[in-house]
Amino acid sequence: MTLANAGYVVANINYDLAPAHKYPGPVIQANRALKYLRENVRQYGGDINRLFLGSNSSGSQLASQLAALISNEEFAETMGIQSSVKNEQLRGVLLYDGAYDMRTLRATRTPGMSLFLWSYTGVRRFESYDRIDELSTVNHVTPDYPPAFLAVGDADALEPQSLEFIDVLEKDGIEVEAVLFTGTGAHLGHDYMMDLDTESAQQTLKKVLDFLERHSLPDFSNLGNYPLFIMRSNHVVH
Repeated sequence: MTLANAGYVVANINYDLAPAHKYPGPVIQANRALKYLRENVRQYGGDINRLFLGSNSSGSQLASQLAALISNEEFAETMGIQSSVKNEQLRGVLLYDGAYDMRTLRATRTPGMSLFLWSYTGVRRFESYDRIDELSTVNHVTPDYPPAFLAVGDADALEPQSLEFIDVLEKDGIEVEAVLFTGTGAHLGHDYMMDLDTESAQQTLKKVLDFLERHSLPDFSNLGNYPLFIMRSNHVVH
């Protein structure tokens, strides 16, 4: 609602949940949702040529992977999915406290993560899942990956995942804006940025809005349409 009130057309994308529905179902569904938006968003005043993807937690993993699929044609071919939007239409991603490397994820000791990935992949020791590397966005970043905004709390067990992903993005020359509290003693946990009554969340929101404004400069052929921001559900298990 805050982003909508700031002038963005916001679309919430839901997807079927594990363990009844497993990977790569959510990726396929999210890509289909982008097709629907591409074909229909003008009736809501949105501009598909100024598209942002984003979410938090497991939704952040999905958004980051979808951005890789859009920007990396070889990865899309490997997954057998044709992207519903063009890379030049994707202006940026906003990723909050997500998981981006399944090979290093267990080391974070994130509560419940083994259960979540078991439910999502169907393999109890998820690292042995034969498609696990597809889920690791760190493996699929190219210089065409969109500008990225990442935020994570210093008390979030997933903080190392964001730090690792930032390093990968920067090595590929991707523009990255990161809101980090490492070593500050702020004690900000998972999804701290959702509590807009706190100073830390408000500071992060301001930087989010600055990032969106900076990367959504209009194409003059689309004047009168508003940037389109996609939020993703972050639930994995019922």
